Parts: sequence; C-alpha cells; structure tokens
Amino acid sequence: MDGAAVTCPDDLDAEVGRSTRCEFTTGGQPVDAVATVSAVEGDTVEFDIGTEARPIAAGLLATTVSDQVAAPSGSPVEDTVCDGELAPRVDAVQTCTLTMDGEQLAALVTVTSVHGGLVNFSIEQA
Repeated sequence: MDGAAVTCPDDLDAEVGRSTRCEFTTGGQPVDAVATVSAVEGDTVEFDIGTEARPIAAGLLATTVSDQVAAPSGSPVEDTVCDGELAPRVDAVQTCTLTMDGEQLAALVTVTSVHGGLVNFSIEQA
C-alpha cells in the first residue's frame, strides 16, 4: 500500500477469523483492503491483508481517459463521457465518448490487468 492513507470504518476485535474492510486510494482509484485476524498471542495480533479492486466509477474513468488521451496528443479534451463504470476484471470493456476540437470520438476502454487492487486498462479508438 506504499504509505497510502488507509481508512477503516470499524475497530477489529482481536479474535482469530474476525475481519474488517478498509479503503485506500492508489492511482486515483479506491481499493478495498480486507484485514483478517490470523493469530492472537497475548497482546500481539497478526493480520492477513488482501486487496480487492473496485469498479472504476464512470466519472473517474472519464477523467482518467481524458488525461491519458490529452497527454500524448497535445490536444485538449473538451469533454469525456463514459457509458458506465469499468468492471475490475481482465477484458472488461467500457465505451467513452471524447470531444476534441469540437468532434466526438468513441473510445473503447479495456481492462488489461488487475493487480494489488489497481485496475489497468488500454484505450483504443472505436
């Protein structure tokens, strides 16, 4: 989690098998971290922590796609609208419409990998 601020809604009882779902953000994407008590010995508690990717909300996806398209092209993206959220599974696809220089361009956003709760994707013109 590389120093990211982690927010947990509840305290976690020091009882083997108990768990809580926490949240942190990486690459602008919210990620769930599930902490489960794996051992308790006196005052020492050990945890197993796993990450789970969340869908990328349509608004965040639109912002990220705009930023990634504008950077190499050098042209400003006037507006981007995505049809919905992007599921956190490889090969999931979402369509976004970008407006550049007054023209609308359709783009397909495809998930290429999900690692550590971060959803990576490619963008291609539709």
